[in-house]
Amino acid sequence: MRPDGNLVLYPATSVDTPADAYWYTSTFGNGFKFNLYHNDAGRLMIMNDSSLESFHTIYPDSDSYLSGINFNNNNDNTIYRATLDVGVFRLYSHTYHENGNYHISRLWSALSSSCMINGFCGFNSFCTQDNNQSDCRCLPGHDFVDPNQRSLGCQRNFSEAGCGGGKENVASYNISTMKHMTWGDTPYFAASMSRKECSWSCLEDCNCGAALFSSNYCQKQKLLVRYVRRDKGGYTASLKIGHKGFLKGGLDPKKPPAKITRKIAMVQIVLVTLGFTVLGVALAIFGRFVFKIRVLTYRRLLKNGNLGLPEEVTLRLFTYTELKRATNGFKEELGKGSFGAVYKGSLNKGKKLVAVKRLEIS
Repeated sequence: MRPDGNLVLYPATSVDTPADAYWYTSTFGNGFKFNLYHNDAGRLMIMNDSSLESFHTIYPDSDSYLSGINFNNNNDNTIYRATLDVGVFRLYSHTYHENGNYHISRLWSALSSSCMINGFCGFNSFCTQDNNQSDCRCLPGHDFVDPNQRSLGCQRNFSEAGCGGGKENVASYNISTMKHMTWGDTPYFAASMSRKECSWSCLEDCNCGAALFSSNYCQKQKLLVRYVRRDKGGYTASLKIGHKGFLKGGLDPKKPPAKITRKIAMVQIVLVTLGFTVLGVALAIFGRFVFKIRVLTYRRLLKNGNLGLPEEVTLRLFTYTELKRATNGFKEELGKGSFGAVYKGSLNKGKKLVAVKRLEIS
């Protein structure tokens, strides 16, 4: 609920700026609050604290400003529930019948599709409707960060070529075109030009990862892109992707790979495998050696009772018995904090004073 009277939905990971908002009530005024009235057929209202004559109904009529309140529904067999279902604000009714059965109905939804949620799909991926289900897919030239969690977004599957600028940069990339695309980031360049000029301009620009075109207007965008969706309308998107020769781990397309015999290839594979094995064993031995040295050093510091600088960056676990002993049975209370009281204590035989908070769980 914003101070200006608007009820707004933002992605959980955003900084709550206007560009992040994906649904709002368009109500403006001071002192407004949101209410769900159960005894008024589940009416969702935004009301002014100072006057009951000033309010706005979200449900059942989101466009009506009313001038009075008339509570006329006394149905004790129905309860109402407003929820955020994976980012979509919805209102449900639960009606209980005399025979013991009950019925759940969705009365209202702020959004018609989960794709309208900013951040439903991660960076460099787009949301689309597939059989009335919202689905995340990667933009061309990208693969899922985690195929089992498609909402985490996608990463580039090719390495960037050196930036030569102009025609030198064009030779390293292709353009993939997608229609009906929108995204929420602000372009770094916008100008009037033809669709062909828009695509060519993105190819020549080292900073351009994609361009949106509509009605002779071109907007160039850097990667990463966010809040991308594919739906009716929208823009024609031109996405710049590298040639197959520039795939991660690939070769320069101007230098075709040399032909080698099977025996030479097998020898190379064996040598590389053996080298990695020896390197892995050496790193494991070295890591264990370093770990033992650090453990011995830390134990020595603990025994001396003077942790110095490492104490500031190293966490130490205490048992409840140790903390009780350190505070003399939580005897001397220093004050009250959030979720519990703070007690005076000492460690290392009284050489170091500490404050111990004991959580109070209600």
